[in-house]
Order: sequence, then C-alpha cells, then structure tokens
Amino acid sequence: MSYAELYRIGALCRTWRQMVEEHIYRSIKLGQNTISVKIGDSNRAAIELFAQSYDPVNRIIEFRPRSDASPVSLSTFSSFQRRMQIHFNKWAPEELPEHIESMSPKDQELILFHMRYNPALERMYELPTPCIPKSASSCDPHYVGDKGLILSFDYVYPNVPHHVRSQQQPSYYAYHTQPRVPASPCMQIHWLRVTLAWVVSGMNPAIPVHQIYADKYEHLGNALARYGLYKYDPLSEPILTYIVETTHHQEQCKPSSFPTVHSHSEDRRDNGEAEVPCALRNYVQAHTHECHTRLSRLQHMLEGAGVDARVLWKYPFAKSLVIGNGSLLGEEDVVRRIQDSEDQWRMKKLSLARKLQV
Repeated sequence: MSYAELYRIGALCRTWRQMVEEHIYRSIKLGQNTISVKIGDSNRAAIELFAQSYDPVNRIIEFRPRSDASPVSLSTFSSFQRRMQIHFNKWAPEELPEHIESMSPKDQELILFHMRYNPALERMYELPTPCIPKSASSCDPHYVGDKGLILSFDYVYPNVPHHVRSQQQPSYYAYHTQPRVPASPCMQIHWLRVTLAWVVSGMNPAIPVHQIYADKYEHLGNALARYGLYKYDPLSEPILTYIVETTHHQEQCKPSSFPTVHSHSEDRRDNGEAEVPCALRNYVQAHTHECHTRLSRLQHMLEGAGVDARVLWKYPFAKSLVIGNGSLLGEEDVVRRIQDSEDQWRMKKLSLARKLQV
C-alpha cells in the first residue's frame, strides 16, 4: 500500500492517524528514502538528506545530510544558480494513459505536457543572496520555506581573506567602495523539516499540503495583530527565523525531537505564545508593502481566475517571472496565458478521454 493510501486511511480517526504517520516515518527511515536538494543546473550533484527524527505533535519529519557530508560549492552565484528544487525520491511524474501511441504527435505532445505534470517535481525555490561574512567561516543561518517545509543552511566561505572581513575603508571616489563577497560560496545544509502531507502530496497531488508549524503561525498572527500589524510575508527570512527559534525554545523545555537550531531566545511567556521581538515588529511594519511576493500575487490571481495555482510551475514563462531575471510578460499577461492554456486543455482533455476511454 502506498504512502498516499495509508495517509488517507489515517484520516478516519486520530488513533489510526498516529499509527499510520509513525509507520510512514519508520518506513522512510528504515528504507533509506532520501530527499534531494538540487541547486542550479540539473547536471550538478544533488545534496542527499536522510530522515533523522519525527515530531508527532507537529507531524514533521526532519531530514539531515550525513555527518561527513562536505559543503557544496555553488560555483558562480548567478540568478540561475540560485534556483533550487527539493524532491523526495519516491515522487514520480503522473502516469500516462494507455494507447497514447495511437494519438497524433500533437495530441501526444499535449498529453505529455499536461498529464505528466506533477507540481511537486516542478516547484522551484530561490536561495537568498549571500551576506558579507563577518567571520572566517560563515554568515548567520539562512532559512528557505514553503507551506510544508523549512530548510536551514549556511553559506560557508573557506579561507576568507582578511581584507574581505575588514571594515569598509574611506573612499576618495564619488561612490562608496563595498567589500567584495567571495565569488564561490559553499552551501552547508543543517536540516530540512517537512510535513507528512508535503511528502505524500508529491505522490498524489489531490492531497493538500498543510501549513508547517500552523500553531506557531497562528500565535504570531495574533501577537502581531495586537500591534495593528496584519500584512507580512510568512516565508520571509525574519518570519521563518522567528518560527524556528520559538519552536527551539519550547522544545528545550521538554524532550526534544529536534536537538539542533542555533538561536538566541527572547523572554517567553509561560503559556507558550512568544512575545514578538521589537526588531521583528519593526521589520513587519517597514515591509508591509512587501507582504506579497511575485509568487503569492500570481497564486492569488490564478485562484481568482478559477485556476489551480499549482499549475504555475508547468509554464517556463511563469517560472522566469517568479524566479530568475524576470520575464518579458507582466503578471496579468502570465495569468491570462496560463488561464487560456488550461481552459483549452480542459476542453481538449474531454475529447482525448473519449478516444482513450479514460
């Protein structure tokens, strides 16, 4: 029985859910199933992560690289090299219907483009820009997140010259000279935390992905609302840092499933809801206008047009707009083209289904 089928059975009652989810985690760990983190060019070696621990309260699996894994060089840190994909090794494209070879070449092309599409395999992430290192080894931890995952990593700069780390010197030119960031940082992954729903949704896209650390996000939203702050990007690094650090603080007060996060805890309230640090409140207030990214705007626009927002990653021109140097098309044009394509496919799919009897 597949993980997706087991996951659906677990929805019948809480006891079954706990048993099923524990079984899925143990199966993943004992079976040495991995998550691959692919950066930039698909020809580059992927970073393999292995199941390390399971948090039954938050229903999260933590994956880590092997203890002897070396930092991965990012080579030239171009916009293309900042693209990242995260894949569970049991994910696969959707199966094709039988007798596809009897279709015309044009129909076969349509079927391959639309019916083999798996949003989990096409989803892309963008690595944040490296900071200028303050020490000889690395910067502060970075976080990249999505609805069902959070990735923690460092940029590591081996043998950083002293002049790079030194303070900026006075300039006699009309512009300020900036210390140069080393051209080839390395990426050192600490851990990847994913929800079980994220894992199984890649096998069956009909299964929705639940918000990771939903309680923490709810507490944060309520705390910010007391200061009149309602709009913020939940995937921005300051927000992700807060979610991770408050989780780490609360795990220190009880037996921990995740004994890893580097953090400096603020004073916490005894009821488990953390007071929002002043620095985070100031950040949210200063970046209210950035509460929607290109990705979230496109997703909202597609949903408003009656289109499943996950199809966004099917189209290269949409990927270029979300991650990369941009696109010649504006956001409205991208949404319109996707909507037209999906509408045409919906109509074409009916006639193809009759031919294939699917």
